[in-house]
This record gives sequence, C-alpha cells and structure tokens, in this order.
Amino acid sequence: MSGKYRLRPNVNEQPFMGFCEQEKFGGGWLVIQHRFDGSVDFYRNWTDYKNGFGEIDGEFWIGLERLYKLTKDKNVTLMVEIEDYDGNYGYARYDEFEIGDEDAKYVLKRISGHSGTMGDSMIFLDRGRMFTTRDSDNDINSSENCAQTNKGAWWYHDCSLTNPNGPYHAEGPLRRIFWFYHRSGVPLKFFRMMIK
Repeated sequence: MSGKYRLRPNVNEQPFMGFCEQEKFGGGWLVIQHRFDGSVDFYRNWTDYKNGFGEIDGEFWIGLERLYKLTKDKNVTLMVEIEDYDGNYGYARYDEFEIGDEDAKYVLKRISGHSGTMGDSMIFLDRGRMFTTRDSDNDINSSENCAQTNKGAWWYHDCSLTNPNGPYHAEGPLRRIFWFYHRSGVPLKFFRMMIK
C-alpha cells in the first residue's frame, strides 16, 4: 500500500522514513519531492536543500545528500507528475538519473531516456548541471542567480524550462511552479517526483 515506510537502502546507512507510491506506474516508487497545497515554503537555502525539509506525507523535499546516496552508481528511473489548475495531468519518465555529492554541488551526472505524455522540459539538463539555491549560485547564467530570479532551487540551465520548487502561488512569469512543455508553462497546482 502507498504510505510511509522505514527504509534502509544500504546496510551502512541509518534508516529513514520515506513515502512509497505503490499504486501508480507499477508501484515501487520512492517520492522525493511533492507540491500540492502551498503549505511549505520551498524558497530555502543550500543547507535546507541538502538536508531536506517538510513532512513526507505532505509537501516536502527529500534532501540532496540522501538523493545522492540513493542514486550513486545505481540504475535509477525518475518519474515526474504534474497537474495544472484546469485539471490537465501529465507525466515524464527518465530512464537514467544520478547526482553527485556535495563537493560536486550535487551535479546532475545522468538524466536521459525521456518518455511520457508531456514534452522534455529537462532537455538542457545534461551532464554537468550543478544545483543552485538562493545562497549558492552554480548555474551557467553569468548575470544572475536563477534561484533568486525564479524564487526556487534547481539544476538550472539558464533559468530553466521547469521550476518544481518555485512559489506555489504564481508571482510572475518565472516565479511559479511550471513545466514549459506542458501548455507553454502554465502554473501548476501539483508537482511530484519519484525514483525507482
């Protein structure tokens, strides 16, 4: 059943509580990010994104350090689900997903094999994109910090085609949750990412 589980991916790691999705896409998915009601502020600093925040059965971010350990040298699939305010649903699947450690700014090491019902808004997130927060500017835009511009945090390219961690209630063209290749980036009320 879908719900909270105590997980221990490696024998040398401390167990942690995770939310497992067991009904959709064949089950067996670990939720790593979830937005659906705006109850949690996602405009946070590097430390928060490293360690994770929110409640795993509510809105939350699992944490980059945990995500690094979960994807390191493993065959991991990423699933992205979204829904807009008109009830239009879409999903995108990526057959390969892996990030590096903190010393490498949690660099996106692998993201490939796109399929699904919506276009690839991670198309520019090739190998080498580092994670950017409001206080740690690691994107390729030399004139601004994309996390500040988008009021979020992400593996930004040049302020990106998606903003999963932006403001829940839209504050402007880029300051909102969006996926560009879904109805030209309309504001989204639901965004969820899972790995398997």
